[in-house]
Amino acid sequence: MNTDRIVDFLTSRVVLTVVPSTILLTLAFVGIAVVVEGLVVTNLVTRLPVYVLVFALAFIVSLLKLDNRNRDGMQILIATAGIGLAAALLFGLATEGAFYLAYNPTALLRRGLIVVFLAAGIICTGLGIWGIRHWREFVTATTASPSTTASDGGMNDAYK
Repeated sequence: MNTDRIVDFLTSRVVLTVVPSTILLTLAFVGIAVVVEGLVVTNLVTRLPVYVLVFALAFIVSLLKLDNRNRDGMQILIATAGIGLAAALLFGLATEGAFYLAYNPTALLRRGLIVVFLAAGIICTGLGIWGIRHWREFVTATTASPSTTASDGGMNDAYK
């Protein structure tokens, strides 16, 4: 058994991907509950410019990453706008959830909702990782044969 490979796998996939993603999604689910119930912590107006900045940064990074002369410009623009909006929304909801938990930490623990939100975060993390690894199956008409599929499930392709 190759322990170095197992440690490398756990470090790269679990610690660097699953844990932060699960925490972010859990806080975002708390943020959704906070917004829906109208329990937003004061001074939301001072945080809105930061959410716009997150949108702008995600937009430009994804634009630079996706821009390619061989791709349709309109598709690139739509994708980058979607990525920017999703990043700002996720960041904003997670921030609102974190502020709420910082100011009222026992509210969700009393009702046990934090465990439900954590479970939802874990499930969404798994679905997100699976979606990133298999996104090409949904955008191409033909499926790749097992012999042509990368051993990493296409994860390297997702980061190109």
